[in-house]
Amino acid sequence: QVTQKRTLQDDPVFAKKKYQENLEEDAECNRDPRWKDFRKQLLATEPDMQVELVYEKTLEWDLENVTNIDEQSKVCLIGLVTMQYMFSHFLMFEVGSVEAAAHSFRMMDEHSGALHPDLFDKAAGYEKIWPVSAEKIDSLRRAILKNSVGGGSGGPERRRRVKNAFGLHDLDWKEIWRSWQPRGRSLETVGKEGYGSAAAGAPKPSFRVYVYDPDEIPALRKLARGAAFCKHNQWGM
Repeated sequence: QVTQKRTLQDDPVFAKKKYQENLEEDAECNRDPRWKDFRKQLLATEPDMQVELVYEKTLEWDLENVTNIDEQSKVCLIGLVTMQYMFSHFLMFEVGSVEAAAHSFRMMDEHSGALHPDLFDKAAGYEKIWPVSAEKIDSLRRAILKNSVGGGSGGPERRRRVKNAFGLHDLDWKEIWRSWQPRGRSLETVGKEGYGSAAAGAPKPSFRVYVYDPDEIPALRKLARGAAFCKHNQWGM
């Protein structure tokens, strides 16, 4: 008996998903009347007022419900990501809540990270179909991460001071270094004015590291592109 040779294409893992078909055939989401009308209304709204429309529809469509979010991601993935991006951006830069922005971003990242950035931008019509881009999402991710240094909660000052990767805060440093005297003298510590990201009481660094930001250096954006896609699923779209 001759058995047909099977390939990776036969593996259910690689089967085309519903959202893939919708992206390829109807990225505008015109098949669904709600999403069709919402997209037109969103594009006709002034940018600084779009988040109000997004919030209104989030409540109206019960998009705080995880089950509803998953179902709508199959209907209009880029539309859903656009809403989540705008809300997360609003929480970060208007409300000033890094924790809330990060929570909202994580929900969005599960969907946007499934797509290769080139395919994402193509589906969004390079911001003409849906006003969002892989570059905007990457920029928001970096902003949230920068303001989340140290973990914890209660604003950037408390986050930075209370907890770092080693479970220490800046006020621990004097205790840690008090007994260590390199070259027979006490270690120099940061004064009240601070030193870069180090607060008063921390050991004063002998050097400083500058991290180039893709938001400042446009040429870096292509190199930094697609990190979330690789993290979530390299075998995605």
